[in-house]
Amino acid sequence: LYQDISYRDAMGQIHAIKASGEVLKDVRVFQEAYRLVGLGWIYAPTSLPLLGPLVNEFYRFWAKSRLFFTGRPPLEQLCKSRELDEKS
Repeated sequence: LYQDISYRDAMGQIHAIKASGEVLKDVRVFQEAYRLVGLGWIYAPTSLPLLGPLVNEFYRFWAKSRLFFTGRPPLEQLCKSRELDEKS
């Protein structure tokens, strides 16, 4: 149903599933989304050889830290809560 993307994976980093079934992750999701709405130029610089890897590393840091920075429970706790909800 979700290309085998688990809740843990989805909460750990952004994913998108294209109509073709291809799974995109990280900054590539934003590049494609903005391209589809005609604003691809905003993320175009993230495809450059020097800037792209830096942006991806920053995104990975953000993805791992965003729950803390936004005052949400840690990923482990979210996953355990979801498992309990699914059992109820």
